[in-house]
Amino acid sequence: MTYDDFLQKILALLQDRLGEEAKVSLHTVYKNNNCKREMLCILEEGSNVSPTIDLFPFYQAACEGMGTDEILEGILAEYRRNRCGLYLDVDEFRHLDRVSSRIVYKLVNYEKNRELLSTVPHRRFLDLAVVYYLLIENHFIGNGTALVQNQQLQIWQTDEEHLFALADANTEKKLGGEILPMEEVVRSILLDDLSRQLEENPGNGDLTHQEVERMAGEILEELMPEKRYEMYVMSNRERYCGAAALLHRHLLADFARSKESSLYVIPSSIHEVILLPETEMVAPEELRNMLREINESGNRSQEYLSDQIYYYSREADELLICGNGAEKPPAGSDGQNEE
Repeated sequence: MTYDDFLQKILALLQDRLGEEAKVSLHTVYKNNNCKREMLCILEEGSNVSPTIDLFPFYQAACEGMGTDEILEGILAEYRRNRCGLYLDVDEFRHLDRVSSRIVYKLVNYEKNRELLSTVPHRRFLDLAVVYYLLIENHFIGNGTALVQNQQLQIWQTDEEHLFALADANTEKKLGGEILPMEEVVRSILLDDLSRQLEENPGNGDLTHQEVERMAGEILEELMPEKRYEMYVMSNRERYCGAAALLHRHLLADFARSKESSLYVIPSSIHEVILLPETEMVAPEELRNMLREINESGNRSQEYLSDQIYYYSREADELLICGNGAEKPPAGSDGQNEE
């Protein structure tokens, strides 16, 4: 059975089981880098909010022999865990003055998102694109985001330039921007991971905080035994879509000034970038190889940002694409095209 056949079969069976109590439908959800998924929505009477359920894992289970009844029960169990029976006032999103303080931006790869970019307001930045989304804060359904579509500009009677001005102020104010040493970021991630594992395994609960820190330090030494480069991580406070901090030019300028150096920038994911002060030891081609390894590791299709290395010139206060084979971008090159 093909995936499309599976979707139609499950849709019909669920609708038959739920009857008139709910409306069952499929919606195409666009993820980053042209990753698309058909998501199931079950909308109960009296509610206009529904959790979206990814059916692909259930299709994989069906291919491995799971029965239809068990699949249906699994889908409904996931729906019951996440439903809220809430009627959300969507009219709020039709008025720009009600949502203007919640409009922020993020960076995505331009070429890999051409289909998506045809449907949303955006502007070019290097080999990337700036797109806009709404921060949704709700006590019942939790926090979420919603990408701003072209038709919303018509409803709001505004343009992309005004949208950028709003998002530029909001993104830094609401999400902030920070630059931290790579070791500090990795250590923090390790500590959080170890603490979570200890909570899930109470038998190890007698370990002190100092012992957990020592364990994290030992793992860090194994992960980063050779500190060849002085590396820093640039992101936002949430570490979510934090590569957009590149648009806050004063962060780069202040950091370069503190290091008395221009900077190389490795766009490691949509969530963060890595900064390296320019020194004789830093070879752009080696940094490209580093980025290539990052992009090829694990399942990173939705987090991928770019294959290019960038260069921030402290003297010119410009962020440029670093030319292939060049120690730094050619003089006068301009990587910041907008549309």
